[in-house]
Amino acid sequence: MKNRRSDRAFIARAERENDLAALVRGVIAVALHDNDFAYAQDLCLRLAAHTNFNVRGNAFQALGHLVRLHKRLDEPRIRPLLAAGLGDSSEYVRSQAEELRDETARVLRWKWG
Repeated sequence: MKNRRSDRAFIARAERENDLAALVRGVIAVALHDNDFAYAQDLCLRLAAHTNFNVRGNAFQALGHLVRLHKRLDEPRIRPLLAAGLGDSSEYVRSQAEELRDETARVLRWKWG
């Protein structure tokens, strides 16, 4: 995605129209390819609270990509969201949240009790 306006417009349209297929793919693509960490993290935060479990799960997976690529996350914003993901009704979301928790512990040295 490399910060191209058309890619940002694609994501904005997908959010506006609630295009689930585009959101499921797009959040991963942004995390892997957009150089703007803040934009990518904000997108993940929004989509981790989406009503669709695939979108939520992929948002947690995308946050894991951000951890590995950028070696950081905004801990005060991520921790409460991650706690919610760990208790999500969807097994897929819970498993992605568990992976993110493990990545934050391994890469960022966050402590989990």
